[in-house]
Amino acid sequence: MASLRSQKNLGKNPSTQSVASPRKLRKPLQEEPDRSEPGILTMLGTAWASMSGIPNPGKSTDRVRSRLDDMKLQARTWYRERAIEECLQMCADLERAENTIQGLKEEYITLNNEKSVLESRLACQDVDVRKAQESAFDLMVSSIPKATDDEVVRAKLKSIRAQWKMFAKEWAVADIPDGESATALFDKLMAPDEKQALDGLWNKQNIGKAAVVLLNAELARFIGNKIISQPFTAAFDYGTMHNDNPQLSSDTMETLNRVYDLFLKKNVVRAHAWRSQTVELIELPEQEVHASTSPDIREAPQRKENYYRKLVTDFESSNAQILYRECEDRVIVRRRIQLVELFRSIGELASKLWLQKVAISVVGSDDLLKKPFKNGHDLVYAHAIHRLEDGDTCMDGMPIQVVVEPAIVADGNERGESYEEFKVWGKAVVWMSSGAAEVTQPTKSRSTDRLAAS
Repeated sequence: MASLRSQKNLGKNPSTQSVASPRKLRKPLQEEPDRSEPGILTMLGTAWASMSGIPNPGKSTDRVRSRLDDMKLQARTWYRERAIEECLQMCADLERAENTIQGLKEEYITLNNEKSVLESRLACQDVDVRKAQESAFDLMVSSIPKATDDEVVRAKLKSIRAQWKMFAKEWAVADIPDGESATALFDKLMAPDEKQALDGLWNKQNIGKAAVVLLNAELARFIGNKIISQPFTAAFDYGTMHNDNPQLSSDTMETLNRVYDLFLKKNVVRAHAWRSQTVELIELPEQEVHASTSPDIREAPQRKENYYRKLVTDFESSNAQILYRECEDRVIVRRRIQLVELFRSIGELASKLWLQKVAISVVGSDDLLKKPFKNGHDLVYAHAIHRLEDGDTCMDGMPIQVVVEPAIVADGNERGESYEEFKVWGKAVVWMSSGAAEVTQPTKSRSTDRLAAS
C-alpha cells in the first residue's frame, strides 16, 4: 500500500509534492479561527490589505479596529454635540419665552398704569363736566326773568278776581235750582250745613245771594285748576296746526306736566328751574313771535286763544250752566266773550308768574272745606257778607262751608331757594257755617302746614 502511494507520487511534479506528514495536513482544520470579532476584523483587515496592496494584513486589522474606534468616538462626539446643541437651543428658546413673558408682564403693568391714569383723567373729566353742567344750570337759572314784585302781583290778582265776582253777579240765576246736577255741584262746592244757622247759605237772609256765591266759587275753582295751575298752556295743540300728527295735540301740554311732576320727585330746585326755562321757551315775547319764520312759533298766541275758547265751552257745558240765568242767544255770545276775556287776563298773568322760579299752588276746597276759620289768618279771609272787621273773633273756629275763591300761594323765592317757605299772593275768600268745625286730625299736607302757620 505504501509502495503504491510512492509510485503514484513519483509520477507527479516534484515541485508540487508535499513532504508533510498526515498530522501536519490536518493542522489547518485544528487551527480554524473562531468567529469572534477579532477574527472578523482580521478577515476585514486582510481583505482590505489585499484590495489596497498592503503587504502586512495584521497591521491593516489594527487600522480597521482603530478606524472603527475612531468612528465610534466620532459618533459619540457627534451625538453628544448634537444633544448639547439641542439642549442649548432649548435653553435659548426657554430664555426667549421667559423674556417674552417678562415683556408681557411689563406691558400689562404699563397698560394697567395707563388704565389707572385714564380712569383718573376720566374722573377729573366727570368732575369738570359736572361743574360745567352746574355752571350751565346756574347760568340758565340766572337767565330767568326777575320775579315781579309781590305787591304788584297781589294788586293784579285782586283786580282780576273782582272781575270774577262781577261776572257772577251779572249772570247768576235768581233762584237756586233743584235736581241731580245742582246736587252734584253743591256737593262739590259746599260742606254740609246741617244746623242751617242764621249765617247759612240757604236761609232766607242769604238765599238771594247763594247763586252768585256759588257761581263765583265754581268759576274760581275752574280757573284755578285749568289756568293758574297749568304752566304749559302755550303748548296746547303744539305741532298740530301744520303737522298732521295725532301724537302732537293737547297731549303735549299734559306730557310737559307729567315730566314736570317727575322732575319734582327727583330734585325740586332743578325741576322748578327747568319748568321756568321751558315756559320761557314756549312763551316767547310778542316781537320774537312776529319775527319768527316758524309756523308753530308764529301761531303760539292763536293756540292759547284756542285753549281759552275750549275752556269756555267746557265751563258752559258743565254743571255750572244751572247757575246761569236764561237769556237770548245774542246775549249768550256776549257772556262767552266775557269768559274768554276773563280766562285770557288770568292766563297772561299766570304765564308771567310761571316764568319765575317760585312754585305756584292753588289752595281751594280740597284743602280748606270744614277747616276752622280764624280771622286775620294769612291764608283766608271771610266773604264780605259776613261783615267781619279786623280783630273780630266772633266767627273764629267756625267751619269753612264754601271756598268762594281759592288762595294763590308761591313757595320759594326769586333765587330758587327756600321752597319750605311760602308767600300768599291772594287769600282765599271763604263762607263759614255756624256749626262746629270738625275736630278730626287733618291729613298732613302742605296746606295744613300753611293753615297752622299763623
